[in-house]
Amino acid sequence: MKDNSTTLFRILSITQKLLEGRIVSKQELADEFKVSAKTIQRDINKRLSMLPIVLEKGTGWKLDKNSTDKNLAQNYSQIIQLNNASSFIELAIIKAREAIDAADAIIIASGAGMGVDSGLPDFRGDDGFWKAYPPLKALGISFHQMANPKWFVENPSMAWGFYGHRLNLYRNTIPHRGFNILKELVKLKDNNYFIFTSNVDGQFQKAGFDSDKIEECHGSIHHNQCVSNCTDNIWSNEDEHCEVDLNRFLLTSDIPKCKYCNQIARPNILMFGDWGFNAERRNTQTNNLMRWLQNNIANKKSKIVIIEIGAGKDIPTVRNFCEEVSLQYKAKLIRINPRDYNGLQNTISIPLGGLEALEKIYN
Repeated sequence: MKDNSTTLFRILSITQKLLEGRIVSKQELADEFKVSAKTIQRDINKRLSMLPIVLEKGTGWKLDKNSTDKNLAQNYSQIIQLNNASSFIELAIIKAREAIDAADAIIIASGAGMGVDSGLPDFRGDDGFWKAYPPLKALGISFHQMANPKWFVENPSMAWGFYGHRLNLYRNTIPHRGFNILKELVKLKDNNYFIFTSNVDGQFQKAGFDSDKIEECHGSIHHNQCVSNCTDNIWSNEDEHCEVDLNRFLLTSDIPKCKYCNQIARPNILMFGDWGFNAERRNTQTNNLMRWLQNNIANKKSKIVIIEIGAGKDIPTVRNFCEEVSLQYKAKLIRINPRDYNGLQNTISIPLGGLEALEKIYN
Protein backbone atom coordinates (compact mmCIF):
# COMPACT_ATOMS: atom_id res chain seq x y z
CA MET A 1 0.00 0.00 0.00
CA LYS A 2 1.53 3.29 -1.06
CA ASP A 3 -0.36 5.52 1.41
CA ASN A 4 1.11 5.88 4.87
CA SER A 5 -1.13 5.45 7.94
CA THR A 6 -1.83 9.18 8.29
CA THR A 7 -3.03 9.49 4.70
CA LEU A 8 -5.02 6.28 4.96
CA PHE A 9 -6.72 7.44 8.14
CA ARG A 10 -7.64 10.74 6.45
CA ILE A 11 -9.20 8.90 3.50
CA LEU A 12 -11.05 6.56 5.81
CA SER A 13 -12.31 9.39 8.01
CA ILE A 14 -13.63 11.34 5.01
CA THR A 15 -15.35 8.19 3.74
CA GLN A 16 -16.96 7.55 7.11
CA LYS A 17 -18.34 11.09 7.21
CA LEU A 18 -19.87 10.60 3.76
CA LEU A 19 -21.38 7.24 4.67
CA GLU A 20 -22.92 8.87 7.77
CA GLY A 21 -24.71 11.31 5.47
CA ARG A 22 -22.62 14.36 6.34
CA ILE A 23 -21.65 17.12 3.92
CA VAL A 24 -17.87 17.53 3.84
CA SER A 25 -16.24 20.83 2.97
CA LYS A 26 -12.82 20.95 1.32
CA GLN A 27 -11.55 23.76 3.53
CA GLU A 28 -12.97 22.25 6.72
CA LEU A 29 -11.28 18.94 5.90
CA ALA A 30 -8.04 20.73 5.12
CA ASP A 31 -8.17 22.49 8.48
CA GLU A 32 -9.11 19.31 10.35
CA PHE A 33 -6.28 17.21 8.91
CA LYS A 34 -3.78 20.09 8.62
CA VAL A 35 -3.17 19.60 4.91
CA SER A 36 -3.76 21.83 1.90
CA ALA A 37 -7.11 22.14 0.14
CA LYS A 38 -5.32 20.83 -2.93
CA THR A 39 -4.48 17.61 -1.05
CA ILE A 40 -8.13 17.15 -0.08
CA GLN A 41 -9.17 17.69 -3.70
CA ARG A 42 -6.67 15.04 -4.76
CA ASP A 43 -8.05 12.64 -2.14
CA ILE A 44 -11.57 13.11 -3.49
CA ASN A 45 -10.53 12.75 -7.13
CA LYS A 46 -8.07 9.91 -6.74
CA ARG A 47 -9.24 7.73 -3.88
CA LEU A 48 -12.97 8.40 -3.54
CA SER A 49 -13.96 8.49 -7.20
CA MET A 50 -15.67 5.08 -6.99
CA LEU A 51 -18.14 6.35 -4.40
CA PRO A 52 -21.40 7.94 -5.63
CA ILE A 53 -20.65 11.42 -4.26
CA VAL A 54 -21.94 14.72 -5.55
CA LEU A 55 -20.75 18.29 -5.08
CA GLU A 56 -23.31 20.42 -3.30
CA LYS A 57 -22.57 23.90 -4.60
CA GLY A 58 -21.53 26.30 -1.88
CA THR A 59 -21.33 23.63 0.84
CA GLY A 60 -19.28 20.56 -0.09
CA TRP A 61 -19.45 16.92 -1.08
CA LYS A 62 -22.07 14.44 0.05
CA LEU A 63 -23.19 10.93 -0.76
CA ASP A 64 -25.76 10.84 -3.55
CA LYS A 65 -28.91 9.51 -1.86
CA ASN A 66 -30.51 8.96 -5.25
CA SER A 67 -27.72 6.67 -6.37
CA THR A 68 -28.69 3.15 -7.35
CA ASP A 69 -25.19 1.92 -6.56
CA LYS A 70 -25.65 -1.27 -4.53
CA ASN A 71 -21.91 -1.92 -4.15
CA LEU A 72 -21.03 0.70 -1.56
CA ALA A 73 -19.41 -1.88 0.70
CA GLN A 74 -17.28 -3.17 -2.16
CA ASN A 75 -16.31 0.35 -3.20
CA TYR A 76 -15.49 1.23 0.39
CA SER A 77 -13.25 -1.82 0.57
CA GLN A 78 -11.52 -0.75 -2.64
CA ILE A 79 -10.86 2.70 -1.20
CA ILE A 80 -8.81 1.34 1.67
CA GLN A 81 -7.58 -1.75 -0.20
CA LEU A 82 -8.24 -3.91 2.83
CA ASN A 83 -11.19 -5.28 4.78
CA ASN A 84 -13.07 -2.10 5.64
CA ALA A 85 -13.98 -2.93 9.23
CA SER A 86 -10.58 -4.16 10.36
CA SER A 87 -8.78 -1.31 8.60
CA PHE A 88 -10.97 1.31 10.21
CA ILE A 89 -10.39 -0.19 13.64
CA GLU A 90 -6.62 -0.43 13.27
CA LEU A 91 -6.36 3.15 12.09
CA ALA A 92 -8.62 4.36 14.88
CA ILE A 93 -6.38 2.56 17.36
CA ILE A 94 -3.35 4.40 15.91
CA LYS A 95 -5.10 7.76 16.31
CA ALA A 96 -6.19 6.86 19.86
CA ARG A 97 -2.59 6.06 20.82
CA GLU A 98 -1.42 9.34 19.31
CA ALA A 99 -4.08 11.30 21.23
CA ILE A 100 -3.22 9.61 24.53
CA ASP A 101 0.52 10.08 23.98
CA ALA A 102 0.00 13.80 23.33
CA ALA A 103 -2.22 14.32 26.39
CA ASP A 104 -1.22 15.64 29.81
CA ALA A 105 -4.43 14.55 31.53
CA ILE A 106 -7.00 11.80 31.03
CA ILE A 107 -10.74 11.69 31.67
CA ILE A 108 -12.06 8.12 31.84
CA ALA A 109 -15.80 8.04 31.21
CA SER A 110 -17.81 4.85 31.31
CA GLY A 111 -21.28 3.45 30.98
CA ALA A 112 -22.70 -0.03 31.52
CA GLY A 113 -20.63 -1.43 28.64
CA MET A 114 -17.52 -1.12 30.81
CA GLY A 115 -18.75 -3.88 33.09
CA VAL A 116 -19.76 -6.35 30.38
CA ASP A 117 -16.23 -7.77 30.12
CA SER A 118 -16.36 -8.50 33.86
CA GLY A 119 -19.51 -10.54 33.27
CA LEU A 120 -21.96 -7.89 34.45
CA PRO A 121 -25.31 -7.44 32.64
CA ASP A 122 -25.87 -4.09 30.91
CA PHE A 123 -29.70 -4.36 30.86
CA ARG A 124 -29.71 -3.27 27.20
CA GLY A 125 -33.36 -3.51 26.20
CA ASP A 126 -36.10 -5.41 28.00
CA ASP A 127 -34.86 -8.78 26.70
CA GLY A 128 -31.42 -8.22 28.19
CA PHE A 129 -32.92 -7.18 31.51
CA TRP A 130 -35.39 -10.06 31.64
CA LYS A 131 -32.64 -12.56 30.82
CA ALA A 132 -30.95 -11.48 34.06
CA TYR A 133 -34.22 -11.28 36.01
CA PRO A 134 -36.74 -13.88 34.70
CA PRO A 135 -39.25 -13.40 37.56
CA LEU A 136 -39.66 -9.76 36.56
CA LYS A 137 -40.35 -10.85 32.98
CA ALA A 138 -43.22 -12.96 34.26
CA LEU A 139 -44.58 -9.83 35.95
CA GLY A 140 -43.98 -7.75 32.81
CA ILE A 141 -41.79 -5.28 34.73
CA SER A 142 -39.08 -3.57 32.66
CA PHE A 143 -35.80 -2.13 33.96
CA HIS A 144 -37.19 1.41 33.69
CA GLN A 145 -40.20 0.35 35.78
CA MET A 146 -38.18 -1.62 38.34
CA ALA A 147 -35.54 1.08 38.86
CA ASN A 148 -38.08 3.31 40.59
CA PRO A 149 -38.05 4.39 44.25
CA LYS A 150 -41.78 3.71 44.62
CA TRP A 151 -41.07 0.00 45.18
CA PHE A 152 -39.32 0.75 48.49
CA VAL A 153 -42.70 1.98 49.73
CA GLU A 154 -45.07 -0.34 47.84
CA ASN A 155 -43.05 -3.57 47.96
CA PRO A 156 -39.73 -3.19 49.85
CA SER A 157 -39.00 -6.93 49.74
CA MET A 158 -39.09 -6.88 45.94
CA ALA A 159 -37.17 -3.58 45.79
CA TRP A 160 -34.41 -4.93 48.00
CA GLY A 161 -34.58 -8.30 46.25
CA PHE A 162 -33.62 -6.52 43.03
CA TYR A 163 -31.04 -4.14 44.49
CA GLY A 164 -29.80 -6.68 47.05
CA HIS A 165 -29.05 -9.13 44.27
CA ARG A 166 -27.19 -6.45 42.33
CA LEU A 167 -25.28 -5.44 45.45
CA ASN A 168 -24.14 -9.05 45.99
CA LEU A 169 -23.27 -9.39 42.30
CA TYR A 170 -21.10 -6.26 42.27
CA ARG A 171 -19.42 -7.21 45.53
CA ASN A 172 -18.39 -10.57 44.06
CA THR A 173 -17.29 -9.24 40.65
CA ILE A 174 -13.59 -8.87 39.86
CA PRO A 175 -12.77 -5.90 37.60
CA HIS A 176 -11.46 -7.05 34.21
CA ARG A 177 -7.96 -6.37 32.87
CA GLY A 178 -9.11 -3.19 31.14
CA PHE A 179 -9.14 -1.42 34.51
CA ASN A 180 -5.47 -2.26 35.00
CA ILE A 181 -4.67 -0.98 31.52
CA LEU A 182 -6.35 2.32 32.37
CA LYS A 183 -4.32 2.49 35.59
CA GLU A 184 -1.14 2.05 33.55
CA LEU A 185 -2.20 4.78 31.13
CA VAL A 186 -2.90 7.31 33.88
CA LYS A 187 0.42 6.49 35.55
CA LEU A 188 2.09 7.75 32.38
CA LYS A 189 0.40 11.12 33.07
CA ASP A 190 1.56 11.25 36.71
CA ASN A 191 -1.94 10.11 37.74
CA ASN A 192 -3.46 13.31 36.40
CA TYR A 193 -6.89 11.83 35.73
CA PHE A 194 -10.55 11.92 36.67
CA ILE A 195 -13.31 9.33 36.21
CA PHE A 196 -16.90 10.09 35.27
CA THR A 197 -19.18 7.06 35.32
CA SER A 198 -22.88 6.29 35.30
CA ASN A 199 -22.15 2.86 36.76
CA VAL A 200 -23.25 2.32 40.36
CA ASP A 201 -21.16 -0.84 40.81
CA GLY A 202 -18.04 0.62 42.46
CA GLN A 203 -15.71 -1.28 40.14
CA PHE A 204 -13.30 1.62 39.68
CA GLN A 205 -12.78 1.88 43.45
CA LYS A 206 -12.35 -1.90 43.66
CA ALA A 207 -9.74 -1.72 40.89
CA GLY A 208 -7.70 0.72 42.96
CA PHE A 209 -8.56 4.13 41.52
CA ASP A 210 -8.59 7.10 43.90
CA SER A 211 -12.14 7.57 45.22
CA ASP A 212 -11.54 11.35 45.32
CA LYS A 213 -11.04 11.27 41.54
CA ILE A 214 -14.36 9.61 40.67
CA GLU A 215 -17.79 11.05 39.97
CA GLU A 216 -20.60 8.49 40.05
CA CYS A 217 -23.29 10.58 38.38
CA HIS A 218 -26.06 8.09 39.16
CA GLY A 219 -24.90 7.34 42.69
CA SER A 220 -23.55 4.14 44.24
CA ILE A 221 -25.17 0.87 45.25
CA HIS A 222 -22.58 0.56 48.03
CA HIS A 223 -24.11 3.48 49.95
CA ASN A 224 -27.57 3.83 51.53
CA GLN A 225 -29.84 6.74 52.33
CA CYS A 226 -33.13 7.15 54.20
CA VAL A 227 -36.15 6.54 51.98
CA SER A 228 -37.79 9.58 53.60
CA ASN A 229 -34.63 11.72 53.64
CA CYS A 230 -34.79 12.26 57.39
CA THR A 231 -31.13 13.33 57.16
CA ASP A 232 -28.63 14.52 54.55
CA ASN A 233 -26.24 11.81 55.70
CA ILE A 234 -25.36 8.92 53.40
CA TRP A 235 -23.65 5.83 54.79
CA SER A 236 -21.72 2.80 53.55
CA ASN A 237 -23.71 -0.44 53.51
CA GLU A 238 -20.61 -2.65 53.69
CA ASP A 239 -21.98 -4.34 56.84
CA GLU A 240 -25.37 -4.96 55.23
CA HIS A 241 -26.04 -8.55 54.14
CA CYS A 242 -28.85 -9.22 51.68
CA GLU A 243 -30.19 -12.73 51.27
CA VAL A 244 -32.30 -13.03 48.14
CA ASP A 245 -34.64 -15.76 46.92
CA LEU A 246 -33.34 -16.02 43.35
CA ASN A 247 -36.47 -17.78 42.11
CA ARG A 248 -38.67 -14.85 43.05
CA PHE A 249 -36.06 -12.09 43.50
CA LEU A 250 -37.45 -11.23 46.91
CA LEU A 251 -35.37 -10.30 49.94
CA THR A 252 -35.57 -12.99 52.63
CA SER A 253 -33.28 -11.30 55.19
CA ASP A 254 -34.14 -8.20 57.21
CA ILE A 255 -34.94 -5.10 55.17
CA PRO A 256 -32.15 -2.49 55.61
CA LYS A 257 -33.16 0.36 57.86
CA CYS A 258 -32.14 4.00 58.19
CA LYS A 259 -29.43 4.45 60.81
CA TYR A 260 -31.07 7.64 62.05
CA CYS A 261 -34.85 7.09 62.12
CA ASN A 262 -35.20 3.32 61.60
CA GLN A 263 -37.41 3.74 58.53
CA ILE A 264 -36.65 1.74 55.38
CA ALA A 265 -33.31 2.52 53.76
CA ARG A 266 -32.67 2.51 50.02
CA PRO A 267 -29.51 2.56 47.89
CA ASN A 268 -28.12 6.01 47.17
CA ILE A 269 -28.84 5.56 43.45
CA LEU A 270 -30.58 8.01 41.14
CA MET A 271 -33.58 6.07 39.83
CA PHE A 272 -36.29 6.93 37.32
CA GLY A 273 -38.86 9.41 38.61
CA ASP A 274 -36.64 9.90 41.64
CA TRP A 275 -37.33 13.12 43.55
CA GLY A 276 -35.97 11.66 46.77
CA PHE A 277 -32.40 10.98 45.63
CA ASN A 278 -29.93 12.38 48.18
CA ALA A 279 -27.36 14.15 45.99
CA GLU A 280 -24.96 15.24 48.74
CA ARG A 281 -22.29 12.62 47.98
CA ARG A 282 -22.58 13.07 44.22
CA ASN A 283 -22.40 16.86 44.54
CA THR A 284 -19.11 16.55 46.43
CA GLN A 285 -17.79 14.39 43.59
CA THR A 286 -18.99 16.93 41.01
CA ASN A 287 -17.16 19.70 42.84
CA ASN A 288 -13.98 17.60 42.83
CA LEU A 289 -14.33 17.13 39.07
CA MET A 290 -14.88 20.84 38.46
CA ARG A 291 -11.78 21.73 40.50
CA TRP A 292 -9.75 19.16 38.58
CA LEU A 293 -10.90 20.59 35.25
CA GLN A 294 -10.17 24.15 36.33
CA ASN A 295 -6.70 23.20 37.58
CA ASN A 296 -5.91 21.65 34.22
CA ILE A 297 -7.39 24.51 32.23
CA ALA A 298 -5.41 27.01 34.35
CA ASN A 299 -2.36 25.45 32.73
CA LYS A 300 -2.98 26.55 29.15
CA LYS A 301 -0.50 23.98 27.84
CA SER A 302 -2.42 21.12 29.41
CA LYS A 303 -4.08 18.79 26.89
CA ILE A 304 -6.96 16.57 27.97
CA VAL A 305 -8.01 13.34 26.28
CA ILE A 306 -11.33 11.64 27.05
CA ILE A 307 -11.53 7.84 26.89
CA GLU A 308 -15.25 7.00 26.80
CA ILE A 309 -16.12 3.32 27.19
CA GLY A 310 -19.46 1.58 26.76
CA ALA A 311 -21.73 4.61 27.13
CA GLY A 312 -24.99 4.11 25.27
CA LYS A 313 -27.67 6.39 23.86
CA ASP A 314 -30.63 5.12 25.89
CA ILE A 315 -29.54 7.10 28.95
CA PRO A 316 -26.96 9.44 27.39
CA THR A 317 -25.64 11.11 30.55
CA VAL A 318 -22.05 10.00 29.97
CA ARG A 319 -22.08 10.67 26.22
CA ASN A 320 -23.47 14.16 26.76
CA PHE A 321 -20.84 14.90 29.42
CA CYS A 322 -18.01 13.73 27.15
CA GLU A 323 -19.19 15.75 24.17
CA GLU A 324 -19.70 18.87 26.29
CA VAL A 325 -16.19 18.61 27.79
CA SER A 326 -14.72 17.87 24.36
CA LEU A 327 -16.27 21.03 22.92
CA GLN A 328 -15.72 23.31 25.90
CA TYR A 329 -12.14 22.30 26.71
CA LYS A 330 -11.04 21.24 23.20
CA ALA A 331 -10.36 17.74 24.52
CA LYS A 332 -9.87 14.87 22.10
CA LEU A 333 -12.66 12.30 22.50
CA ILE A 334 -12.02 8.57 22.02
CA ARG A 335 -15.37 6.76 21.90
CA ILE A 336 -15.23 2.99 22.45
CA ASN A 337 -18.54 1.26 21.78
CA PRO A 338 -19.36 -1.81 19.66
CA ARG A 339 -22.65 -0.28 18.44
CA ASP A 340 -23.09 3.43 19.21
CA TYR A 341 -19.58 4.56 18.30
CA ASN A 342 -20.22 7.62 16.14
CA GLY A 343 -19.83 11.09 17.61
CA LEU A 344 -19.04 14.73 17.00
CA GLN A 345 -16.54 15.86 14.41
CA ASN A 346 -13.00 14.77 15.32
CA THR A 347 -14.24 11.95 17.57
CA ILE A 348 -12.02 8.89 17.34
CA SER A 349 -14.56 6.07 16.99
CA ILE A 350 -13.56 2.52 17.95
CA PRO A 351 -16.36 -0.03 17.32
CA LEU A 352 -15.17 -2.62 19.86
CA GLY A 353 -15.93 -3.71 23.39
CA GLY A 354 -14.05 -1.96 26.18
CA LEU A 355 -11.48 -4.62 27.07
CA GLU A 356 -10.62 -5.50 23.47
CA ALA A 357 -10.16 -1.85 22.51
CA LEU A 358 -8.01 -1.07 25.56
CA GLU A 359 -5.82 -4.10 24.90
CA LYS A 360 -5.27 -2.97 21.32
CA ILE A 361 -4.47 0.59 22.40
CA TYR A 362 -2.04 -0.50 25.10
CA ASN A 363 -0.22 -3.19 23.11
